[in-house]
Amino acid sequence: FVPDVFFFDDSAAGHRLMAKALREKGSLVYFEPSSMKEKKDFVSVEVSDVVKFSDQNMPDVSFAEGRKDKLFIQTLGSEGLRFNLKGAGWVKLPPVANDNVVDWEGAGDWTTSQFIACLCEKNILSVAQMTVDSVRECLEIACRMASRSVSYMGSKGMIDSQNNDK
Repeated sequence: FVPDVFFFDDSAAGHRLMAKALREKGSLVYFEPSSMKEKKDFVSVEVSDVVKFSDQNMPDVSFAEGRKDKLFIQTLGSEGLRFNLKGAGWVKLPPVANDNVVDWEGAGDWTTSQFIACLCEKNILSVAQMTVDSVRECLEIACRMASRSVSYMGSKGMIDSQNNDK
């Protein structure tokens, strides 16, 4: 079994080895580091296709420059996000307004999960297949979901509210 997408957020040796092996077999490898402080974090970027990180934890994006085989996504909090596809330069997306913010917890996870779901739905399972327009479209969908999610308490608040409605 080879999954369409392999997600990891910890640069442990086992995760890096699995990411490398699955990428070689055709999986889209998605990495979400909390920082880029150690050599193993940079090695994880090397074995990944998509790297998503926060400007709060990682304001320096120099490690992303000149990478023609990757998609980098940097979240900018209340300023939205930006992405760099195949080293073509940063494209900024504005935030999605929400006047009913209750809790920011989990917004990044909702962004990631919805973005991956959109890529899979469109059968865009490699960076080579991605275009600026397709990435923008999927990220806009993901940002709308993340904005909606912050109207609920906790990272799973939106799920809980839907389950309570049934």
